[in-house]
Amino acid sequence: MTQPRRLALLLAFVTLALYLPTAWFDFVVYDDGLYVTENPIVQAGVTWAGLKYAFTTLAIANWHPLTLVSHMVDCGLFGLNPAGPHLENTLIHAVNAALLFVLLLRLTDKLWPAAFIAALFAWHPMHVESVAWISERKDVLSTFFALLAMVSYTNFVKQGCRRSYWISLLCFALGIMAKAMLVTLPCVLLLLDFWPLNRARLSLNEWRNWLKLLLEKIPYFLVTAGASLTTYHAQAGGSHGETAIATLELVPLDVRLGNLPLAIMSYVGKFFWPVQLVVYYPPPKILLIPMVAAATLTLLAITSFAWWQRKKRPYLLVGWFWFLGMLVPVSGLIQVGSACMADRYTYLPLVGIFIMVAFTTDEVAGRFAVARKIIPVVVIIILLACVGLTVKQIGFWKNSETLFRHDLAVVGDNEIALADLGVTL
Repeated sequence: MTQPRRLALLLAFVTLALYLPTAWFDFVVYDDGLYVTENPIVQAGVTWAGLKYAFTTLAIANWHPLTLVSHMVDCGLFGLNPAGPHLENTLIHAVNAALLFVLLLRLTDKLWPAAFIAALFAWHPMHVESVAWISERKDVLSTFFALLAMVSYTNFVKQGCRRSYWISLLCFALGIMAKAMLVTLPCVLLLLDFWPLNRARLSLNEWRNWLKLLLEKIPYFLVTAGASLTTYHAQAGGSHGETAIATLELVPLDVRLGNLPLAIMSYVGKFFWPVQLVVYYPPPKILLIPMVAAATLTLLAITSFAWWQRKKRPYLLVGWFWFLGMLVPVSGLIQVGSACMADRYTYLPLVGIFIMVAFTTDEVAGRFAVARKIIPVVVIIILLACVGLTVKQIGFWKNSETLFRHDLAVVGDNEIALADLGVTL
């Protein structure tokens, strides 16, 4: 067995072991009722009526038929035993980690940076919410198809196989049907065209190449347009008239614009210091102008630096815009719900930050002999710290009472946590 295969299997095995305790966890009152425990159509398993409901109804303020079908399959196999869907989420997450490793290895031919990124993806505590929460099946399932789409796209570019292009497009469409947050994936493919696929450079005389690459992505953008319109219609109330989109009277535009840089920099901060993670982050009661200004300036500084380094260190530009671009659908400019941010939103976007960190580390190790000896130890310490924090974070998802008491302990009184704790009690 080759070294990459051994690493992929080790990565998947450790991930499965890490999340295995969730098999003994309960459903939670936050959204699990909408998707499973109080949804009789889903509980009936896979039926013609259920399939019609999944594909034609703008249910739960979204259009995600594959996610609903996956819950139907769970109910058909396991009934209302939460062990089944928890284990399925864990299995998909482990497969996603292995797929990400395969993707990055094919893109860059860099074994250890690819392994480091995949391990961060698998074991970072910010991803616990997407795996340990049954309702977030849509995160792990959509990412599974997104990674397959990117792997197939890489095969198309490197081997010139048109069939791989259409497989990539199909996987993208399936991912959209699991969670519409993937709508910016065509832009990620354009980033990969720049680096590491090196199909075009960022210069004025390359406009013909970029035009060709844009035309190549037209089918992807058509899927994006259809999914965006469908999702907006669903969140605006569909045919039921009950909107999930907050009005400007409820969340004014200046509040949305002010919260945007704060949320983005909070995600970056929690990547480096992943503590006090909760299921619900209430919106700030007051937006302090100095904090908004500082977050905005930091955001602009990182973006400017990544652009400045685009020729020498293209992975910084690709990683940073991967992160920012995939957060656009959940940026809050079109506010859905009342939360100001959510850990689950970072499940795939945070890969961009992982890329920046891993390839910077690889460059430093390649330049300095001392770093080659120190960096492996530091990487191991970082991954062990992630595993430890993830084990702790997983424990908060044991049941609804544990989850919302932790939320209240971290962020203080808020109506969502209080209401759900009250329902639980």
